[in-house]
Amino acid sequence: MANNKTGKRQDKKSGVRDTILNVVIVILTFILFITAAIFVGKTKPRVGTLYGPEPAERLIIMLQRGRYNELMQERYSNEMLGSTVEKYPAYTVPYAAADYYEAAIDYNGYIKAGDTAGAAGFKKIMDRSRAALGEYEYVADDIDALVAQSK
Repeated sequence: MANNKTGKRQDKKSGVRDTILNVVIVILTFILFITAAIFVGKTKPRVGTLYGPEPAERLIIMLQRGRYNELMQERYSNEMLGSTVEKYPAYTVPYAAADYYEAAIDYNGYIKAGDTAGAAGFKKIMDRSRAALGEYEYVADDIDALVAQSK
């Protein structure tokens, strides 16, 4: 009988220990879940229907600050969300700058490779985009200088 009582006590102790461990695991899992949710919320890119497209005013600020690569990325993100120049004419200038930047990079690559025929198509895009820049035409010269510096 002594074994039976000792066994019951050990069962109670292990039951309490298991319950405590289970509660600790649940609490740690909950903390981990909350931490992951906060991390995802802070690092989620601003693309998707939750946030909507980047406003044209912010794209103009990127343009003025010379953040052309970011401008190009935002342009594609906006277009995925349906913000085209046809629907929203306010995007004309920033999208033209993004097009110019992308075409200038490609044009420069083709010229360095010696493929003038391939470069001609990008030169047309650059010319069309420069015309659409309007009062921001100076940006095209800045982009040309930036691309010329890159190797």
